[in-house]
Amino acid sequence: NAGVRRAWQIGDIVTALPHRGQGLFRDCLAALVASLPAGDVVLCYPNANSRRELLNQGFTAVVDLAYSARPALWWSRASVNRLVKPLSFFGDLLHLGSHDMHVARDADYLNWRYLDCPSRTYTVLIEGAANNPEGVLIFRRFNDVLPIAVIMDLLGTEAAVVRLLSQLDREARKQGLPVIMTIDAQPVGEHPTYPTMLRVPRPLQPKRMTLLAKIAGAPTPTSATSAEWRRTWHIQAGDWDGL
Repeated sequence: NAGVRRAWQIGDIVTALPHRGQGLFRDCLAALVASLPAGDVVLCYPNANSRRELLNQGFTAVVDLAYSARPALWWSRASVNRLVKPLSFFGDLLHLGSHDMHVARDADYLNWRYLDCPSRTYTVLIEGAANNPEGVLIFRRFNDVLPIAVIMDLLGTEAAVVRLLSQLDREARKQGLPVIMTIDAQPVGEHPTYPTMLRVPRPLQPKRMTLLAKIAGAPTPTSATSAEWRRTWHIQAGDWDGL
């Protein structure tokens, strides 16, 4: 009910070896946030090296995302379309669920992020017409060693998402990927479309995925504000390209 906020995600944080220890990350981060219009949101999934400075500059730890996995099912019979051309319209699809906060992605972003990527190959499945889909699922192989299908983005109506997940089983098996993995803020067992997903134990997780967020131009959140953010944000993420 609060409307839509524009959000920016920090894709990577790197300082060249000869210049580390000079506070360059601190200064660049502060300049970045200060350059954004007041009210815009900055998101980041930090590693152990960048987490402390992000928290020092007023970022809030919103949620720890859970890794879940399951085998690709053999009895899947759903059939949806595999997209081979850019989306021309994406409408108002949001991440599945009647949550307080969602992340929306438009056609321009999806085309740039997945269909025009020069270094990765993604499979894009759509439910409905390409010019007005009811749902979209994007996945890719985890890496050359591990035959795992990683869900990158999953958006759509509940019925569309159920069909897309069923089609994912068929597509993953055809590509020789017997395991499906996703990252989600919703606890395993509570998600209506992932009844067979199992939580991946922390020692086996390739990377801790904690979402940090800050509103540009806003004061550092109080502990009560931080708790409210953690209660209301329900995020599904699949940005594995930095691993």
